[in-house]
Amino acid sequence: MQRGIVKIKPIYIGVHHYRDVYGSVCSADVVGTPPIPSPTREELEASTQAMMERFEENLEVDFVHLEDPLIIEEHEDLRRLPTKLSYDVDALLVGMVGRTPLELRTLSRYGLPMIARSVSDLPMIRAEASADFLRALRVKKFLEESKF
Repeated sequence: MQRGIVKIKPIYIGVHHYRDVYGSVCSADVVGTPPIPSPTREELEASTQAMMERFEENLEVDFVHLEDPLIIEEHEDLRRLPTKLSYDVDALLVGMVGRTPLELRTLSRYGLPMIARSVSDLPMIRAEASADFLRALRVKKFLEESKF
């Protein structure tokens, strides 16, 4: 067991039911909405890798470990999330296609801090993973693992 390593689980939400198209929100259940193709698995994997690389390139600390990413393509994948999380996960790195407020609400119910650079207007996501925030996660983990 390595003490002091902050583990972050990358999650990319690729559910495509809502997407910003031509300045408005289009949904498949609205009459007259143009068909919106769902992103392919390769596109989602590329977007996930890009999200992880952007996060790592701005990282100023050396005690952060990114775990294997989870790509959510369907709601069934979101239901599998508890089996993919471990007790060692300290935060979630979240990326998404379009706007997914219901899925973000589901992620917030796990009680883990969520980090996302692309979404700054949603109050449940901390928009900036500063070195101070990551150090605070490290201190929190240290205190949880310490025996007093």
